[in-house]
Amino acid sequence: MSKTNMPGWYHRSMGGAVCRKDGGRVTGDNWIKGAVKPENKGKLHEKLGVPKGEKIPAAKLKKAEKSSSPKLRKEAQFAETMKGLRK
Repeated sequence: MSKTNMPGWYHRSMGGAVCRKDGGRVTGDNWIKGAVKPENKGKLHEKLGVPKGEKIPAAKLKKAEKSSSPKLRKEAQFAETMKGLRK
């Protein structure tokens, strides 16, 4: 896929390293840390009414995935995806 076909926020360059449009490079073992900006960390917990540090119940996560809010849907889907990446 060429650089022009990629979404605006994402492109690959310089040997396949993932680069964000704002210039931040996401490489190495902790590449996923770049997927969540620090100011957005914990927002899903706040929106779902779950205290930080506690696990979001699966039922709440599934309900959020069907939300009418597109942002909440995306955050819930991302959380579901990240659940599978834990070691």
